[in-house]
Amino acid sequence: MLRKLGSVAVTLFVLFTGTSFCTAQSFEEFVDQLNSTASELKSALVDSFLISSETFPLIEGSTTAIICWRGEANRVEIRGDMTSWDTLKTIELTRITDTDLWFVKQTFEPDARVEYKIVVDDTNWVLDPLNPNGSTSPSGTNSELIMPEYIPPHLIRERIGVEHGTIEEHSIHSETLASLVASRPELPDSIVERPYRVYLPVNYNPDGIPYPVLFVHDGFEYLEFANIDTVLDNLIDDGLIQPIVAVFVPPIMRTPEYADSSQDSLSFNHTYAEFFSEELGDRINRDFNVRTDPLGRAVLGPSYGGNISLVCGVFHPERFGHVAAQSPYAEPALLERLATGPKLNIDFYIDLGRYDIDILLKIVPEQLIPILKERGYNFEYLSFSEGHSWKAWRANVDRPLIQFFAVE
Repeated sequence: MLRKLGSVAVTLFVLFTGTSFCTAQSFEEFVDQLNSTASELKSALVDSFLISSETFPLIEGSTTAIICWRGEANRVEIRGDMTSWDTLKTIELTRITDTDLWFVKQTFEPDARVEYKIVVDDTNWVLDPLNPNGSTSPSGTNSELIMPEYIPPHLIRERIGVEHGTIEEHSIHSETLASLVASRPELPDSIVERPYRVYLPVNYNPDGIPYPVLFVHDGFEYLEFANIDTVLDNLIDDGLIQPIVAVFVPPIMRTPEYADSSQDSLSFNHTYAEFFSEELGDRINRDFNVRTDPLGRAVLGPSYGGNISLVCGVFHPERFGHVAAQSPYAEPALLERLATGPKLNIDFYIDLGRYDIDILLKIVPEQLIPILKERGYNFEYLSFSEGHSWKAWRANVDRPLIQFFAVE
């Protein structure tokens, strides 16, 4: 309705002034036209521009994106993947004289996909009202800029004719974490009881040949925001991976469980890794028909979940022969063990966004990957034109699954 009403206003504007925005114009040509238009006519010309443009952000060529915002403000900025979501980094929009139209022009890779918000007057973080594309994660919804050569993932969608594995709900009372709570009274009792979910492939046989097994940190988020159960269904149906069992475990105190900075004997995340690798691992071995040898077991996680995945593999190599870490942090004790400890029979999958968090853009390519190279580890390291987001991890989660569990 708004566009219909707007089109009427634009038609009247054109009839009375003989001026309108032409869709064949470049944005720079439009700005020149706007600057040469009488002040009293500029608002209507902006209306014409906004209504005539089919999509926002505007894309020119394969690498240029123009983000626009209309409204009264003293300052308008972009914060997002392109600023590593750092509040000290800003991309300012420019206001066109005598209008309420603001814009910024940015260059991206042709296949980039980045998330962002518009920040008005330093404090009001809003979605881009001109951009219909959004991305939802546990932290909320962001606007999404998609460049022309970005290829959306296809394995995340349910397919007609593909049977679905089943997901079971379980929980475990951890004696390992109970002992930790007893020694550290500041920790809540709630960490001792841990829910988890188990994916069983189509035609799961509890008495046949044992299945490879994948253990997943941030497990419930991988199910909700990465559609990993659908990815597993499709990969198995396509014959790209073996049927596997997958175990999805959520954090309760995420940061200390996944990336405790203390390195003493009571380090929270190393105790959590013991629970995850040993205690939970034994429970899965008992209750499901899974392989118990390291080469039949993998662990996966993103961000801090990538750190704890690496910790589980490197400090419990008898439990995991495959480790996948998406946009991972890597703590000092982990890097030290990889660099100076015995070489382990583990293969790694690591990926990172080109618009990832600043500290990860230093740790992963400048520390973690050189260590893996120098020690002669088998690993795959990939970089994508995306940021630190669930959509980025979702788009690439099939890669470690194929690397670890390809049909032999």
